[in-house]
Amino acid sequence: MLETTALLTDHYELTMVQAAMGSGTAFRRSVFELFPRRLPEGRRYGVVAGTGRALDAIERFRFDDETVSFLRDTNVVNDEVAQWLATYRFTGDIWGYPDGEIYFPGSPIMVVEGSFAEA
Repeated sequence: MLETTALLTDHYELTMVQAAMGSGTAFRRSVFELFPRRLPEGRRYGVVAGTGRALDAIERFRFDDETVSFLRDTNVVNDEVAQWLATYRFTGDIWGYPDGEIYFPGSPIMVVEGSFAEA
């Protein structure tokens, strides 16, 4: 079995992909922003950390055969979504502040662009 973090994905996200596939919107181009809403009290700025680890995790993210079978057998996803998950690879684009940069509340520290289903 491949070591995977796929089952750490919220099942809600997988049912959203299934609904999007059913409605024909799964492969629409989409943009998502990751940003801090606020900082701890007394702080005026934050320092970005973990960007490299996040990008590495996204690059390695896979749904192995055992995971796909589990999701299908427990009715989390249907056959169409299971087939898509079996070959899933992130092909979108990611921009953001590198580790060590400072940021302010409300500023996007990472922007993810790709199809709705993959992003």
